[in-house]
Amino acid sequence: MPATTTSSRVSPIAVSIRSSSTPTGPVIQPLSAESSASGRSVRIISGGFFCAVTGTRTAFGPYEVCHEAYDNSNHEDSRGTLVGFVSDRFADEMFRLSPEERKARILDSMAQYYGDEARNPVVYYESDWGTEEWTRGAYAASFDLGGLVRYGADLRKAVGPMHFACSDLAGLGYQHVDGAIRMGRLVAGQIAEQLG
Repeated sequence: MPATTTSSRVSPIAVSIRSSSTPTGPVIQPLSAESSASGRSVRIISGGFFCAVTGTRTAFGPYEVCHEAYDNSNHEDSRGTLVGFVSDRFADEMFRLSPEERKARILDSMAQYYGDEARNPVVYYESDWGTEEWTRGAYAASFDLGGLVRYGADLRKAVGPMHFACSDLAGLGYQHVDGAIRMGRLVAGQIAEQLG
């Protein structure tokens, strides 16, 4: 019968995984010391390209509600598409607002980068990463005080046939796609070596 972890302090992903290998304390304990950041992603679509008006394709503003934004417009589409990210304390603050207030605050923030047109999108789509079944937060996990020192050596160890790779384990490229790609290649290489 497959082993299942049931501790409420363990990551939702870990309790959903079924394995014939029984996870040991060094595998379970680090998960209870991790937390996923709260975050939201926002996609807005307008009638025209944003960067054509403002000259801005990529924007970063640590003091803005949307701390990171990209003009993600498709070159074959006449509409403009922006993608923005809200995290940390601003994401926490957004939880306390009504949907209308939240949308207004986020669009005002996007307008700081891309002009007034960003306040009046044709389409507005917001994703609350905290409600996602497999992540329960985003865009990366972090350890509580002392957690990385205590559990860091165990993070990349396989549990039976299960290997783990993600940007949260990357070191360089932590929390970004390049780190996830590098970790995926590392683990794929380890598995290929084991299979001979």
